Amino acid sequence: MHNFSNLKMLAIAKNILASLALIGEKECCLVGGLATYMCRQIRKANDIAIVVVNPQADGRVIRNLLCIAFPGSFFLVKPKDPNATWKNLRHRASLDPG
Repeated sequence: MHNFSNLKMLAIAKNILASLALIGEKECCLVGGLATYMCRQIRKANDIAIVVVNPQADGRVIRNLLCIAFPGSFFLVKPKDPNATWKNLRHRASLDPG
């Protein structure tokens, strides 16, 4: 991920949460570094971690739905682990780290 400011990361997270809601996953929450930042802890977030509470489908289906519904915003990449049977979801964010 690019070196985005925490405020830019929050804007991206808002977009991701809105996208999840549009595919029916409305019960979600931020976790990890970005959530800690929102609780006024001085910490630079380096990714966006979101938990879907009571998901309507399993994680693979949700990732695929996001990529199909919003191909300009989401894509899948192979993880670093060569034995992995899953792919990681990525969000196409603006290249401006603003």
